[in-house]
Amino acid sequence: MENRNAHSLQRQNELEQQLMSRSAPNDAVLPEPRPPPAKPRTDLDALFALTKRFCCVQIGNCFILLIAVPASIYCMLLSMGILIGFLGSIKFVEVQCAQKSEREKRDVFGRHWLLLMHLWLPYAAMTRAHEAWRFTAPVWAYGMGSTVWVIFGLYQRQLGLRPEIRLWTAIVVSVSFLAHVPYTDMGQPIEGLLVAGGIAFGELLGLTLEAQRAQVQVEVEREAQRVLNHTAKRLMCNTAQAAQLVLSQLDDLASDDPIIRNTARSESEEVLRSCWAATVMGYNACRANLLQRRLHHSIREPFCVDELLTAV
Repeated sequence: MENRNAHSLQRQNELEQQLMSRSAPNDAVLPEPRPPPAKPRTDLDALFALTKRFCCVQIGNCFILLIAVPASIYCMLLSMGILIGFLGSIKFVEVQCAQKSEREKRDVFGRHWLLLMHLWLPYAAMTRAHEAWRFTAPVWAYGMGSTVWVIFGLYQRQLGLRPEIRLWTAIVVSVSFLAHVPYTDMGQPIEGLLVAGGIAFGELLGLTLEAQRAQVQVEVEREAQRVLNHTAKRLMCNTAQAAQLVLSQLDDLASDDPIIRNTARSESEEVLRSCWAATVMGYNACRANLLQRRLHHSIREPFCVDELLTAV
């Protein structure tokens, strides 16, 4: 036993020396190291990217309105500050919360969203206290601003913020725009109700989109279940028939006649190969339908290829 262990240790040392002594030629081209696999893109990442573009466009609109109505400088600066705060919050979530779950990311961004919306309350108080903060604007300009709140209501629902955060945001913004000095000839409370109605309409639009997405998902799952059921039945039927045919050839496989034995062997192999091919096709069909069903999941359940292949 000791001699065997000593021989094994000696052989291992020899292999290590051979590996250490080997070196690549001077003109050899070593392969470059592969980059680490990219992190799969989720629906939240896509929504954040869309929110960034929306904030950038709205900042540009604020500059245009500021040029058109110079007296609205405080309102436009506050609007741009809130939008820049949204961009900073998204960057914070992407960097500092990269290892957290999507639900935690949404909660962090939701708290920042609500905190930034509270800035409208002191602005409304300042319009009451100081005349320099007041300005007048045409009705069409205020109407365009109200449509932006429709998009805000839609975004906060599509981003998956919690219901209490969305409700509190709607209350804060509605109270702020009901409390400030009127901007147009419409006066209060029409201006505040327009903003509140815009947020409510955005929530309703988001609810409609979610219901439509859920309906599509149910239809896809129903179709996938039908295909899976049909494929499973076909595979079981083909397997049973192949087993019956192979069993019927067992006597011929044991025959003394080489011709009969070779014929039976060939027929059995053909049956088994056909069964194997049908099984592979059925497996691929089932996997394709599972893939399609996962692609139609909601934004709160991101699709992951690795997870799907592992489950299959």
